[in-house]
Amino acid sequence: LILPTGPALYSHNVWQSPDMKRIRDKYVQGLFFQKFHAGLQAYYSKDWDGAQICFQTVLDGFDDGPSKHFLSQMKRHKGVPPKDFLPFTVV
Repeated sequence: LILPTGPALYSHNVWQSPDMKRIRDKYVQGLFFQKFHAGLQAYYSKDWDGAQICFQTVLDGFDDGPSKHFLSQMKRHKGVPPKDFLPFTVV
C-alpha cells in the first residue's frame, strides 16, 4: 500500500492507521456507501432509473469506476434491462 506517509507493508492493522482512517473517512461518513448500495439494489431490481440517480450521485463526488461501469451498462441498453438480464456480468 502507498499511504501519504509512504509505502506500507499490508497487514490487517493497516486499516486502523491514522492515514487509512483519514482516507476512508470521506467514504464511511459521507453518502458514498449508502448511495452505491442503493444503486446496486435498484440495478439488481431492474429499477434502472433509480440506479442511475444513485450512481450519478456517487460520481458527482467521487471518481468511482464501479459506478461508471453500471451507468455504462444502463446506457448501452438505453436504460431498459434486457429480457435476459442477469445482475452480474460474465466476461
